[in-house]
Amino acid sequence: MKPRLKIGNATTWRSCGFVRATACGMIALMFACGCGTTKPWERSQSKPWDFTPYKPPREAEKRISDEKMRVAILVPEADHRNHPETAKAMEAEMTSRISSLNKIFQIAERSNQHMVEAERWIQSNKGGISGADYLITASVNSLNINSYLSSVVVNGQIPTYWNVSMGFDFRFYELETGDLIMAKTVRRGEHKYFDPLSKYKGLASQGVAVSRVAEAVVESIREFADELAVRAAPPARVLETRAKGGYAKISMGKDHGAKKNMLVDILELVQYEGEDKPRLSQVSTGRITDVNAMDSWIKTNKAKRGHYVKITIKQ
Repeated sequence: MKPRLKIGNATTWRSCGFVRATACGMIALMFACGCGTTKPWERSQSKPWDFTPYKPPREAEKRISDEKMRVAILVPEADHRNHPETAKAMEAEMTSRISSLNKIFQIAERSNQHMVEAERWIQSNKGGISGADYLITASVNSLNINSYLSSVVVNGQIPTYWNVSMGFDFRFYELETGDLIMAKTVRRGEHKYFDPLSKYKGLASQGVAVSRVAEAVVESIREFADELAVRAAPPARVLETRAKGGYAKISMGKDHGAKKNMLVDILELVQYEGEDKPRLSQVSTGRITDVNAMDSWIKTNKAKRGHYVKITIKQ
């Protein structure tokens, strides 16, 4: 046994110098390596995954890029009766906007039979619509154009001014299941007092008010269609993984409409027996945790390099 050294009331071993030196060395190493907080995917990188099994043949890759959602568009007959001009504008603008997203959607050919089928489906959620797997509806839930007399006389006359307020409802249905996949209500309006003696603040004429409705239709449909396009866009890819597949970097970012906390589906190509071509099958789900311009990080329980990733259409 080694002799002890007394320091005040404490006793220690001669080897305490070695212990202190070792502890100091460990602390120095921690600072040298950096002890700041890191994000989970920065702590450990999984081994690069063999990309070959999930690299699809060209015809399968082309098939995925060519797959489109076949949609029908309906503005209910009631809107055509109560708001004829607005209903026509909505129908035309929605058709134009969805048509411009031709890499994602294919619009079913319009006909009287098509309209009858769509109206029937809305009432019963049964049956189908020729040439369509999905249905987009756009309707006016409020539209008010009101005139008011100013409380101030200007040049011997009492001016009339107009205010307008409106709301639009948009729905996206899957016909086979009857599920409402996406719903959005957009409101637009002007509720400002018009004072002819001060800076112009209101809608001073009926013509301006009516034109504001047309502008609101365009703005509202663009807002709905752009959000729908993000959810229905072709799949991105898993670029790399961290923490044994618990975190993954995907080729979709802010520029593609991705947002923090959006849900995603992780998919892989599977060749099923009896089918000519492989198709995407869900492997797991995840949630976007960090978003950059061209890519994002997701938290998931199973992801590999090369997997496909789609925004979950029903958030």
